[in-house]
Amino acid sequence: MKILDSLLNVVLAGLVFGVGLPVIYVLALRMWDRADHVDSVIARRGTLAMAWTGFALVGIMVLVAILWITRKSLSHYLGITVF
Repeated sequence: MKILDSLLNVVLAGLVFGVGLPVIYVLALRMWDRADHVDSVIARRGTLAMAWTGFALVGIMVLVAILWITRKSLSHYLGITVF
């Protein structure tokens, strides 16, 4: 039963990170497109703010993932404890 529980956790994490981040990125792109750039004037500021928030969220998650993967190397070689 423990193996099945562990497998379920791995599958759920894979779905969240494997599908969730690309979906957030695509939604941010759609919001960016809907901002209606007309003559260098932004007609809808709310959608542009949502787009930037989505891009920032994806960027932060990528940075956290890289730091998580390299945390032992950073600790061993540089003495930096990230998590």
